[in-house]
Amino acid sequence: MHIFTNLKKHFKEWQERRFWKFPDISLAYIQLDEKELTIGSIKKNLSLLEGIPKPETGYSYLDIVEVEGPIGKKLFREDEIYVYKAKKIYKKSNRPTFVFKIILPDSKDSFKLSNVFNLAGFRAAIPWSPIQNNTAWRDCLCTASDVSQVKSILDDFCSKDSRRKVKDIFPWDQYLKKQNSN
Repeated sequence: MHIFTNLKKHFKEWQERRFWKFPDISLAYIQLDEKELTIGSIKKNLSLLEGIPKPETGYSYLDIVEVEGPIGKKLFREDEIYVYKAKKIYKKSNRPTFVFKIILPDSKDSFKLSNVFNLAGFRAAIPWSPIQNNTAWRDCLCTASDVSQVKSILDDFCSKDSRRKVKDIFPWDQYLKKQNSN
């Protein structure tokens, strides 16, 4: 019986990956609330959230949401893309969002760190700065299965250059509680 359960689960995951392999619209803005937009792909009035939404919206990276629209267009780099409005979560991804602060002195470091997260199968949103020898703390978002993975990735990345520093690595809800208590 256990083999059939695993086979069924594997087949369902395969079907879902195949469903999103060929979306109707591969790049669209998804309006999560009045202020927050993220990027997603659209298929049959569903959207796969491919950007990291701010956690206060209640949405997470790789959530599948029901959408309506298009409700307008917005500029993405040099192209206009459609904007869809999120109605509700269809399937939660269970990918928690984490926050951290980091000093990245080299202007290429934000791209390098984003790539490290991508290679590990996760995602990071790290503000880029053209300034060399930048010692300002940057507020960042990332996704992973748990905080130990985030700490491991960040500690390893920072250990390769003594000028890189990281602090305040928290799951979003813990960060929010800390902010409210101050």
